Amino acid sequence: MIRGNMYLFITFSGLLVITYPFMIREVAALRCWKCIAHDCDTNPENNYKASITACSENSACMKVRYRMFDNYTHYDSVIRTCSTGICHPTTELAFSTCVGKKNYMIRGCVLRKCCSDQDFCNTGERITAITALLILLYIIYAYIT
Repeated sequence: MIRGNMYLFITFSGLLVITYPFMIREVAALRCWKCIAHDCDTNPENNYKASITACSENSACMKVRYRMFDNYTHYDSVIRTCSTGICHPTTELAFSTCVGKKNYMIRGCVLRKCCSDQDFCNTGERITAITALLILLYIIYAYIT
């Protein structure tokens, strides 16, 4: 026979396990490099003009290369930042095709790379929901015993 406190602990544990899929999970914001300068094509870790920025929900880190031509001068620049919503990448082939046509005077050619799986497109740290659940169970158990 299960006694009072243990019965409460098992009941709360069961309720948490059942309601876990419906719990709202807090996720840390994706962090990206932000660099808008003439030399953002270099490694942002070594660029004093690059900074770290937190993206909004449903955003991605992106690196965008722009190339334009005005009959005399080629303009080539790279920016790094967060997207303002869903990021739509472009392919190297599409970029090369655009540049090869030499008719990119007004709109220019764009090569956009996107990632949203990890901070800085390499590593990220997040507390998982299961860790939060285990901490909550421990607090409830400690409270009722």
